[in-house]
Amino acid sequence: MRAAILTLTFASLATRPASAEVVGDAVAGVAGRAASPQLGVRAGLETDALGALVSADWTYVRGFNTVDAYEYRDRFRALASGVLPFHLGRDTKMSIRLGAGIELARLTQRGTFPVNLPHMTTHDRDLGMTYEGALGVLFDVGGFAWGGEVGLAISLHDAPEITDNEDQRNELFVRLVGRFSR
Repeated sequence: MRAAILTLTFASLATRPASAEVVGDAVAGVAGRAASPQLGVRAGLETDALGALVSADWTYVRGFNTVDAYEYRDRFRALASGVLPFHLGRDTKMSIRLGAGIELARLTQRGTFPVNLPHMTTHDRDLGMTYEGALGVLFDVGGFAWGGEVGLAISLHDAPEITDNEDQRNELFVRLVGRFSR
């Protein structure tokens, strides 16, 4: 009896057409109150009911510039995300994406901090966890799609001086998405 059930189950799965698409996204947007520019790439698989993406992005956080010093921060993130796609129309797709990963926050300061050490440069780094949730809409044009997404990124760090004096940083973001699918 078990053999018959297993045979019927695998036979039904084998006769279904594979509908998974390989997708690749190019992402550009802004994040946070300072509208810091953000660039990224994503790749993964997506079916009509479920998807998975891995992504990498970089955010330049605007710092300050004075007569004596210049400071800038940037962040590098790597995430794994689950995707729930919904078809709104023939050429329109909405998706909900939830992800988790790691973030490297980096702080660089250049300038004449103490008067006796001119042209000094300092660097500091911290690795922390990051989480992201986003709602996006894509409009298909053949094998290419354009769209956008809005969402929230939450980052947890143990070096608050690198991340604007916060152990936890919550940022809203808006991104443009260009998708290649095959």
